[in-house]
Amino acid sequence: MEKLREGVRELEADGYVDPGELSSLIDRLQAVLCRALNEGRKRGDHLVTGQSPCAWAASLCRLSPQSATDRLRVGAQMQNLPRIAEALSSGEIGYQSAALLCHLSDQLGEKLCDGWSGGSQLDRSLRRTTTTWEKSSLYGTPSTMRQPG
Repeated sequence: MEKLREGVRELEADGYVDPGELSSLIDRLQAVLCRALNEGRKRGDHLVTGQSPCAWAASLCRLSPQSATDRLRVGAQMQNLPRIAEALSSGEIGYQSAALLCHLSDQLGEKLCDGWSGGSQLDRSLRRTTTTWEKSSLYGTPSTMRQPG
């Protein structure tokens, strides 16, 4: 962790930071955080404080309950979705896309997990969807969504 702190200090002292590269690194760190929170949950770290896993993660990381739930979900699902975990860790997709896919996995169950274990049609479809979401503007609507008629 000390190396990471030193790296952040250096980054803060630099005059120019590439926003895209910084965002990709932050996304990768979010993946590390999600895995760490999930491991803590599995160990029962939240039981020491008498809190639910969500309350424990929210308090520990200064997150809203919704954000804490999201991090815990992503951490748990990345074990079941190695292709998503790999894509997030490599910077191929961002954290928000990974979180969306993990949420869908919760909703759809094993079908999604099976689809992301190889080069299936679902894999290609989800990749297009997440790329569209990542490239859309903050206030825009992804081109894959249709406006109500």
